[in-house]
Amino acid sequence: AQQGEGNLTVSNINIPMELVSMAVVEKHFGFKAKQVLTGKSAERFGAVIGGQLDVLMEQPGDVSKYVEAGQLKPVLALWPTRFDNFPDVKALGADYGLDWDPLLRFRGMFVKQGTPPEIVEYLAEVFAEAYKSEEHQDFVKRKSLDIVDSFRSRADTTKIIEDSVDVYINEFRALGLPIREGL
Repeated sequence: AQQGEGNLTVSNINIPMELVSMAVVEKHFGFKAKQVLTGKSAERFGAVIGGQLDVLMEQPGDVSKYVEAGQLKPVLALWPTRFDNFPDVKALGADYGLDWDPLLRFRGMFVKQGTPPEIVEYLAEVFAEAYKSEEHQDFVKRKSLDIVDSFRSRADTTKIIEDSVDVYINEFRALGLPIREGL
């Protein structure tokens, strides 16, 4: 990456989380990559496997079968620590000293403002139980979503969302991207 500005080509998806994450990596290591953006995973993966591009930025679960087949090799974990399933892959935090909370792809269940607290609490308990179910845990394992504990309480989810908004605002400003008024 540091052998020439823009010489490293990165296959990436054109959504804010990945763009911001790549900007953080570039800033930390002091280089600028040429990103080739597409929403089609087959194109992103194939461009690297076929040698047209150098690096693929992707979540582990989506590429695990290609790693197992020897077609792709993980080279960097955008995480504070190394992952147990890729112990030899260096992590941004532990190995390169980046003090950053990575952006997470999160999903949540939301209810209308003003929903009675007892209903909110009941739904939180039901969803927590569903998450713990054997069927869902099999899915989590199959998709390599167990790299980190992905279940969050209501309070933790609120904190992740608020922290992520702050990261996006700061990085969007640094990248010169538009930010909604009032943020």
